[in-house]
Amino acid sequence: MMKSYSCYFSALCGILLLLVSQARAFAGGSGRSSCFRSSFFDGSKIDAANANDNTKRKQRLFGTTMSNGESEAAATSTTSPRATVLKPYEYDGWKLTYRTIADDDETKSTTTSDDHRNVLLIHPVGIGLSSWFWERLLTVFKDRNKSNTNGKTTRAYAPNLIGCGITEGSQAWDPNKRGLFVPLGWVKGCESLMQKIDDEDRDNTNSPSASPYLPKKWTVVTQGGLAPIGVLLAARNPETISTLVMASPPIWEDMTNAVPQNELERNYWFFTSPILGRLAFAILETRGLVKFFSNQFLFTPGIGCDDDWLDKTEAEMCSAVRPPVQNFNSGMCMNKSLEQELTDTIQNKVPTVVVIQGENDKRPRGEYEQNMSNCRLVTVKGTTNVIPWEKPEALADLLAEV
Repeated sequence: MMKSYSCYFSALCGILLLLVSQARAFAGGSGRSSCFRSSFFDGSKIDAANANDNTKRKQRLFGTTMSNGESEAAATSTTSPRATVLKPYEYDGWKLTYRTIADDDETKSTTTSDDHRNVLLIHPVGIGLSSWFWERLLTVFKDRNKSNTNGKTTRAYAPNLIGCGITEGSQAWDPNKRGLFVPLGWVKGCESLMQKIDDEDRDNTNSPSASPYLPKKWTVVTQGGLAPIGVLLAARNPETISTLVMASPPIWEDMTNAVPQNELERNYWFFTSPILGRLAFAILETRGLVKFFSNQFLFTPGIGCDDDWLDKTEAEMCSAVRPPVQNFNSGMCMNKSLEQELTDTIQNKVPTVVVIQGENDKRPRGEYEQNMSNCRLVTVKGTTNVIPWEKPEALADLLAEV
């Protein structure tokens, strides 16, 4: 009987741990007890157990096979006539998709202008999450491009990180078939998309042939616990990235202190456990629990999440998309101190860093400003932890200023 109670207690603790880890996906909680680092920086791969029914899921959604062309057609049909469209790209054999602003007859003349800026949007990783998280901000960009009178437009791209966005046409990640360096694989996938866009810009430029083509500088925007992806991108590409914007990132202490390996192993074991881990996911992958979690941790009190949020989250729930969530919740993005990247490369070579937090988010983030001379902290009124969803216009205003 005691052993039975112990199992129930372990399962309950695990579910609470998963809830806290999910909150970190959006806001990077200040506690470190449930966070641990991956073996990426030691040069080894994370090979998860329990790859699930990704093949059946893909067949049910898009048919038995998916080429890049089929992926784009399927993705477009799911969003039309909305303001965004999904398009395919590849990295190291991975077939992926990214969400961007849809062109129509009214906007095509402005969005093809040479006078534009490129914005990369890094979505949070968690239950039901993918590039759809940025749809409202992309819609604001589209509307502003249409009404723009000075010719300066925004081209924004929200890649689905490897293993995410299965219902949006991206390839599932089966760790039993292919390992992945984490978080470096996600970073390199983003770099591949940026290079693809730079190449397309170069091919479509209207500048005189005698003038050397200079790629557009990028603004990188991250959400919550995926801030380390943006930090690594900026540190690896300071000649390409001019602005790093981190919405609701982990506090400075969490970003600059590694977590013991034993915590990584303990938590990773739980998330991939065929009994406790699977039970926790099965409970949390429900509309009711997503609504509870979102209202409790993410949205402004008294307002809460809407049906659009719940519908999109529910559409992306399946066991095939669990590996990225398992790895993120295992702390892979916090697996080493990023102090050197922040205070050395980024402070000295990336002109602008902005940390954004919601008015109702009380986590202290002033240390970013204190430790980085090129950083400023901005608070957005009427928001908590999902500023791009709650107040996309306010975020668009801020991005227009930097």
